[in-house]
Amino acid sequence: MPKSTLSMVIILLIAGAGIAAEPQTDKPERDLDSLINAERAFSKLSDAKGIRAAFLANFAPQAIVLRSTPTLGRPVYEKMPPDYPAVLTWEPVVAEVSAAGDLGWTSGPYRIKPTRDYEGAPGGGHYVTVWGREKDGVWKVLIDGGISHPVSETAVRPDLVRLLPAGNRAALSPVERARERRTLVRRDESFSSRVEAVGYAAAHLHEGSDDIRLYLEGEFPILGRDEVKAKLAESKARVTLVPGSAEVSVSGDLGYSYGTGTITGFGDQPAEIAFSYLRVWRKALAGRWRLCLDLLTIVPPSP
Repeated sequence: MPKSTLSMVIILLIAGAGIAAEPQTDKPERDLDSLINAERAFSKLSDAKGIRAAFLANFAPQAIVLRSTPTLGRPVYEKMPPDYPAVLTWEPVVAEVSAAGDLGWTSGPYRIKPTRDYEGAPGGGHYVTVWGREKDGVWKVLIDGGISHPVSETAVRPDLVRLLPAGNRAALSPVERARERRTLVRRDESFSSRVEAVGYAAAHLHEGSDDIRLYLEGEFPILGRDEVKAKLAESKARVTLVPGSAEVSVSGDLGYSYGTGTITGFGDQPAEIAFSYLRVWRKALAGRWRLCLDLLTIVPPSP
């Protein structure tokens, strides 16, 4: 082979390897865009085709919905009548994606009306959805939950908060990922024990990130360490927790855990109430897992 031809082959191979490695700095931005677009398309489908069709189209086979206990999601919506008249829509105001682009979460306000022509005030609150990206690049819901609160409190919507990975990460091997998952399970268990021992405010201040988000039934999301401290300082609620399962991203920088618990003395409810929880965790480079979101799905007993 002539030297000129050989040189050209080497150049092409090097260029091709560079393309395959895809080191572009804009990849996290594109991954986050695709996640936000998936969320918005989910809401549009709910508006156009109904709740049942939208959720079945977007839920992964193993998707979990949070009720008083975590529940397999698809059977819940398969049982819903196709002509269920309620209209449910939502909009993300915060979204985060892993460095690998395989795991992310979104949250924002939702609105629900009993029928499309209903002219009264809609119900509403905030949702949290964890998404996983399949091999074909399609995002599917892995776990979904939310809280209700007065709709007037969500009238002002801030600009979308886009949380990007803290740095580039190589994909973990299956063994490394399994080890990281076990580490996150232990962190979740440790946090749960701390909540029971010292209360929600102290536990969140010890384990939470600076931008921690806390979701409690009947309340607008509590944002940041200072607000968590102020809001929960006088709480007398007693909590017991039973950690369940956890998962981490391929890049080992984003994960989630969920489980169940009971709470006594929540708001004006003296009785013990069962709930399920969802926690989103973030791990900075060379750091440890920090809690960045905690959602309690509390269903108060009927009067």
